[in-house]
Amino acid sequence: MASQTEENYLKSLFNLSNEAGEVNISELAQQMQVSMPTVNSMVKTLQKNGWLIYEKYKPVTLTSEGKKKPHWSSGNID
Repeated sequence: MASQTEENYLKSLFNLSNEAGEVNISELAQQMQVSMPTVNSMVKTLQKNGWLIYEKYKPVTLTSEGKKKPHWSSGNID
């Protein structure tokens, strides 16, 4: 089960995703109004949970589970 903070990050990632499904860490930091190290720490946590793909110095990509996650709390599961 995701914490409220994890849910907020996943929702922001989902909303920021471009056509390729990628989000730059800097965009996420700006959206969440937090520092880059804070975002990096959370991104690593989300990756460990299997909700996104993270490679150092590259945009992050939500996994299929990560794409579903923002909708779980609102009951809109596909």
